[in-house]
Amino acid sequence: MEYNQIKKDLPKLKQIAIIRQKNKELQESECLNFNIFKILNVLENGTSSLICDLLNPRKYPALSDSFLRIFIELLREKIGNNDVLETFQTNNAKISTEVSFKMTDVKSKCGECKEKCNDGRIDILINDKQDRGVIIENKFNYAENQKNQLCRYDKYGQKHFPKGYVTLYLSRYELNDNDKEEVREESAKEVKFFNISFRNFITEWLEKCLVQTVNYPLIRETINQFIYYMKSKTGQSMSKEEVKEIAKLIVKDDLVETTCYLASNINELVSSIFKEWKKELDKKELGTNSFIVLDDKGHYRVGVILQQKFCATLQFNLKNRKLSVGFTTLYHSYQPEDKARENNYDKNLEKLLIDGLSKIIPDTPLDKLSEKWYCSKYTTFKDGFKNLVKLKETIPSNK
Repeated sequence: MEYNQIKKDLPKLKQIAIIRQKNKELQESECLNFNIFKILNVLENGTSSLICDLLNPRKYPALSDSFLRIFIELLREKIGNNDVLETFQTNNAKISTEVSFKMTDVKSKCGECKEKCNDGRIDILINDKQDRGVIIENKFNYAENQKNQLCRYDKYGQKHFPKGYVTLYLSRYELNDNDKEEVREESAKEVKFFNISFRNFITEWLEKCLVQTVNYPLIRETINQFIYYMKSKTGQSMSKEEVKEIAKLIVKDDLVETTCYLASNINELVSSIFKEWKKELDKKELGTNSFIVLDDKGHYRVGVILQQKFCATLQFNLKNRKLSVGFTTLYHSYQPEDKARENNYDKNLEKLLIDGLSKIIPDTPLDKLSEKWYCSKYTTFKDGFKNLVKLKETIPSNK
């Protein structure tokens, strides 16, 4: 596509920002942005608990095993022919979360695990009374793959489910081939697993469950809020009305080719944007070092080292196309030679950074993504760089 045509179309695309702002104001005026899961910052354990609660056929007698039945049916559609799922009895199933175990007496299919896999903890466990099981590893938080983790689950399955079991790897997004290979190398080895995602599988399951809750408003609205929360966390936050309005604009102004071209080159565009921001950081002399990195989770980050202990970052997620401002204590991630500093950080400075983010973007919960990663709410590209600069300005110089 010719550059002159793109240059000509770009001003027209500004109308999209106007549409988005209008829809944002509408959501705020009608309180449509209220979401209890967002307020409580529900992460991995919370999502596991809610999923288990809905799957439990004994929890809500009026609904019986309907949610679990839908879950198993969707798995059959995704996985295909599978003896465990075809014969699984949902009416008498047991649902558990955070199941700890020691399995030193059982050999695994994976030879490397024979001495290394002594215990483990399963996030979600579903089993029927006919000794069939579904084992689920929840990776909503982007937690790193533990060494031989799925091998440990395999050991547990071999002992407790003689009639068969299925191992599911529940990630926030569908894994690509490279991601799956990484899971195999680090966690599964020769153990067979199936990937499902919050973005696709869980959202579809919840939407099908809604049909069963017409006469149960409290459950219906809770599921509705959880669906919106899942969509906001997986890059599906635009309303149907907003999508329609933007699509009409693109067709009306003949912007289809330009829009598709920009979308197909989004990674390259983001990379160039971040390089420009790094140049700006260098000019402002923020912190001791500025850096730019694309990590193995699909995040572009540009930021500065603060007081030799923290990294203040502007982060763009290539999967959900979301931008955020935050900080991490993983200083060694960007300065490998100082890896020893990882556990040597100042709690007072950490509090100062949290307070700083709260002032920059008030009335917003701060996500604690892990023990060493904090992130503000999603922001705009326009404000993101300014917020990063403001965050630095809240931190006193290191005397």
